[in-house]
Amino acid sequence: MSPAGPSLYGMAGRRVGALDSYPYTQVLANSERHWTVSHFQEFIASPQEAYPGTGMAFAGIKAAEDRDAIAAYIASRLPGI
Repeated sequence: MSPAGPSLYGMAGRRVGALDSYPYTQVLANSERHWTVSHFQEFIASPQEAYPGTGMAFAGIKAAEDRDAIAAYIASRLPGI
């Protein structure tokens, strides 16, 4: 597995696990969901709850205000989110 996650650039509306250049776990690669702000916030709250079986070791961000701030920052830097 790659030591860093896939690029977030252009993630808005992209299918989860869809970048050809990143070695996703099966659970993410097989997802039919697409990235939205609400789904991104759900994912960063607890990747293991959002996608049981993901290889992501990140435990998540528990504070809603922190997740909101991260989503706002990404939205300010990335087109289309």
